[in-house]
Amino acid sequence: MTTTGIGSTTYSYNTYHQLSSETINLTGYGSATLSYQCNFVGAPTKATYTLGAWVKSVNYAYNFAGSLTGTGTDLLSGGSVSSRDK
Repeated sequence: MTTTGIGSTTYSYNTYHQLSSETINLTGYGSATLSYQCNFVGAPTKATYTLGAWVKSVNYAYNFAGSLTGTGTDLLSGGSVSSRDK
C-alpha cells in the first residue's frame, strides 16, 4: 500500500505474483478499483473498472498462438466490439 496526503493505493496479487487489482482511495471521495483476470499464461482476459455503483469491463480475446485478436467492452451505451485480423 502506498499513502499520500490525499489518499492511498492498495495493490493485490494472485498466487503467481501478478497484479490482480488496484484500489485507489481518495480521502473524502471514496474509492475506485481496477481488477484483472488472466489466462493460464498470464495474459489479461478481463479488466473490470469499479467506481461506486459504476462497474464496466473490457474483455480480451487471443488466438491459438497467443496473439491478441479482439477486445469487447461495455463502456459505451449498447456496447462496442472491435477485432483485429485473425
